[in-house]
Amino acid sequence: MKRKDLVNHIQGSYLKNQHLEAFLAQSAYIEGVLKLLADVSFFRKITARIPEKDRDIGFIKVLNEKVERQNLYSLIEFLHTTGLIVEDLKKTLHKYREKRNKVLHDLLKEMDKEEFEKELKAACELGSDIMGDKDFIEMEKFLDGFEEFKEKRKQGKQEGN
Repeated sequence: MKRKDLVNHIQGSYLKNQHLEAFLAQSAYIEGVLKLLADVSFFRKITARIPEKDRDIGFIKVLNEKVERQNLYSLIEFLHTTGLIVEDLKKTLHKYREKRNKVLHDLLKEMDKEEFEKELKAACELGSDIMGDKDFIEMEKFLDGFEEFKEKRKQGKQEGN
């Protein structure tokens, strides 16, 4: 599924008042974009600085795995420390993370359905704010450009066979 399709699905679920589905997909989407940004940014920086003949694929693979295992708090801090996200987005992401964690932990609690729906809706609204943030949109554009580059490269290799 392409990112745009997932975004449309999230928005559709929200509009249909399917807040749990929208929340879960939105949460996975936001975290996935952040992980992909970290992975792509650092892979590009590392490979640009190391001559191809000296690249240790095992080392790069370990770095990619470390990024993949980051929890959301560490990932946000990592992206901010490295300058890939600005302070305002960092704060918004942490606010979302806290709301997300509360909602996820409340899944196991017996809770009034209306209260839970209210929490889900509030989490979705925070997530929508993030997905509409100009810096987050720029991250998506960066990733779209990387995906296009990968696709062209893949097609070039297939044509060479």
